[in-house]
Amino acid sequence: MNIVRCFLEYLHNRRLYTIHNFDTWHIKSGYYCRAYKPLLVSWLNEHGPYTLAVEIGCGLGDVLSRLQADRMIGIDIDEGAIQAARKKYPNPDFLASDGNHLPYIPPKAGIVIMVNWLHNLTEERLHSLLCGLAEKQADSIVVDQLDPSVSGYPRYHRFEELIPKAYTLHDRLSLPELKNREFLLFSRS
Repeated sequence: MNIVRCFLEYLHNRRLYTIHNFDTWHIKSGYYCRAYKPLLVSWLNEHGPYTLAVEIGCGLGDVLSRLQADRMIGIDIDEGAIQAARKKYPNPDFLASDGNHLPYIPPKAGIVIMVNWLHNLTEERLHSLLCGLAEKQADSIVVDQLDPSVSGYPRYHRFEELIPKAYTLHDRLSLPELKNREFLLFSRS
């Protein structure tokens, strides 16, 4: 992690917070402040470029804005975070949604990214979301899976058991820097 860049991004996010009043978690969770973000972007770009990249739970857009994609759509429940993301990164389309994300996802999206928030969903809600993405015929779905030995999360999901049968595990990113988290890339069979 680059401490100077992290600090500068923290100051910028804090200024955005005073204007847009988003969840304070985003202030300290910038691209340069979270080790997983650069690793995830690099890994995803190895699998790209993408015609369309959609990130559900995009926050301030730090991951989405760095993807090699012709079109990018970021969706988050936090209206303030979406307003700040639009200021921070003008290229992606950012939309606020109250949790019913699927109407905003075009059919046959190239890649749908959902990381760092799925542990808040019940297994039933998560399965419903994944099935909805399968109906939309997303080419690929990326999720993060947490090791149950890490405390502090409400739920731990086994995505290989939850993902609809239309998808198979295509790749896995698991590194010591990720601290008991791995990213899974499922592709349409």
